[in-house]
Amino acid sequence: SGLVVGQITSDANGYAKLGGLLSDDYMLREVTPPVGYSPAKDIDVLATEFDAETKTVKRQLSISRLKHQFQ
Repeated sequence: SGLVVGQITSDANGYAKLGGLLSDDYMLREVTPPVGYSPAKDIDVLATEFDAETKTVKRQLSISRLKHQFQ
């Protein structure tokens, strides 16, 4: 539906979490990559991926340096 359900900001080690979500389908989108990096690809999280016991899903983003920087 395109509804924003939360915003995640990573710490100095790149770790971030978002709680209080229902077991549903979501998309993670990096809005502001670190300076000199290109945005990570969107990540789909499906309701079926939530652990039934812990109610969690873990994901790792891969980011890459820009090949060209423009001023």
